[in-house]
Amino acid sequence: MGGTVKDAEQPAPLEPIWYLRSIPYSEYRQSNWWRQRRARYRSGHDSVCQRCGIASVSSRDKTVSLDKRPRFNVHHVSYENLGDEPDCDLELLCSACHNAEHYPESAAAIWWTTVCLPKVEKVRAAMGRQ
Repeated sequence: MGGTVKDAEQPAPLEPIWYLRSIPYSEYRQSNWWRQRRARYRSGHDSVCQRCGIASVSSRDKTVSLDKRPRFNVHHVSYENLGDEPDCDLELLCSACHNAEHYPESAAAIWWTTVCLPKVEKVRAAMGRQ
């Protein structure tokens, strides 16, 4: 008992690339490799959507309720390098842009791209951001 390291503190072993490329994508997303790769990508990027530019709100900001804060997903631009994704194969997207990417015909995606995004872009332009 004394002096042992808990299992939770040890990094999970990473799966070999050949295995990662042989499993269904739904399983791949649960792999130790993807969890670590996703975390590494997120830590190297500001919590800002790479499509619309919406930014995360600090968890210390109690004026914005948790359900109103944007959530972010690491999105695969390409699936060619699963198990060894370079940064250029990934992008950080807010949930709305991520859903619009995967389900462009959905009512939510159409609303986001036709109503909300133009407003976001107008605000960003007024603030002098691209």
